[in-house]
Amino acid sequence: MNGSYSGMVAVSQAMAEVQRKIDLYAPLDTYVLILGETGTGKELVSREIHARSGRKEYRFEALNTGALPRELVESELFGYEQGAFTGATSRKVGYYELADNGTLFLDEIGNMPPETQVKLLRILDEGVFRRIGGVIDRQANVRIISATNNPDIYNAANFRNDLLYRLSVAVIEIPPLRERMDDITPIVNSFLRRWNERNGPEKTLNSHGLRLLTEYDYPGNVRELQNILERACVESPERTINPEVVQRILQEQKRHITHGKDVTAAQVTGLGYTESKRRFALNYMRELFESSGGNLFVAAKRLMDKVSSEEISRDLGYESLEQMIGGMKIEYKPTMLAEPATKTKHQGRRSRITDDELMRAIRQHGSFSKAAGELGVVGSAIDYRIKKMGYKGRKDFRKRAL
Repeated sequence: MNGSYSGMVAVSQAMAEVQRKIDLYAPLDTYVLILGETGTGKELVSREIHARSGRKEYRFEALNTGALPRELVESELFGYEQGAFTGATSRKVGYYELADNGTLFLDEIGNMPPETQVKLLRILDEGVFRRIGGVIDRQANVRIISATNNPDIYNAANFRNDLLYRLSVAVIEIPPLRERMDDITPIVNSFLRRWNERNGPEKTLNSHGLRLLTEYDYPGNVRELQNILERACVESPERTINPEVVQRILQEQKRHITHGKDVTAAQVTGLGYTESKRRFALNYMRELFESSGGNLFVAAKRLMDKVSSEEISRDLGYESLEQMIGGMKIEYKPTMLAEPATKTKHQGRRSRITDDELMRAIRQHGSFSKAAGELGVVGSAIDYRIKKMGYKGRKDFRKRAL
């Protein structure tokens, strides 16, 4: 990118498009959603937008909602009054209020608790908020830039569509590093320049070492590349970084790939906790699924410890089991979700259920699959009753009825 983008280093056409959108959206003072894998530089893009906006003289605040326990997200975002809860010995101003007239960057919004989503939507609609424990409506003029590493957030069962539509008036998608390998050389040069300024003596990388770096696919993206470079600088005593050191580090990264799939040790440092957990869960479900003859019901009974595959798919941000199977990169077939014919204590019960029975079972268990088990019916009977009640589907039912 050109010199005016002080923190962004890239020469690829893909990142030129990102730069074009930054220039387009920055002065418009509208909400922006940034999509991209962990480590691609979403916060850096948000800072560039702020620096080119009419709010650049005011504060830029960043809050990673996925890095906080869910019970702390609301208090960090909106603040609280003294005595609002046990331990609230003094008043705290939240990130939203701190960013008045400036920009608030909300990272990993897909992990925002549902109750916080409701309050944020109210703020966007009405323009006022209250600190926890407060009775005074307050106002703040804040531009929100949000980000997520979930490319399927528009179909995520645990995120409100009405809030997402408000936050995604403008969208910027940052491509992963593996899709813009032309950027590796300038990123390496920029990193070594900063390293030499801080540490010295001067470190360099020859063409052999650079070629090795361009042959790796970087599941942790730019953050992982920077980690590899820093390790190479530390572990290579020579002024010219030894290519054998680079090769050994890359081999260590690759050895941690689980069966050639998505999770590497680099992602422990190159990815955040939430994304690492999501990828681990997908691989866990994939291997469990494959070892259970390609049937999720069999897999769930084997190793789920009373956690349904439906609940896991919802935790991973998928609206349905079919979407989760797609996320596992397995071709979907209807037989994957077919419940094996087994005798149960409910056998012989009618195939349809009443509205009252369904409401009671869902409220008791909080899970459609567990409710179906108690009622002695298959999932299709649940779906039939939900639609007869006037709901579009399970997601609509959960949103409106529970």
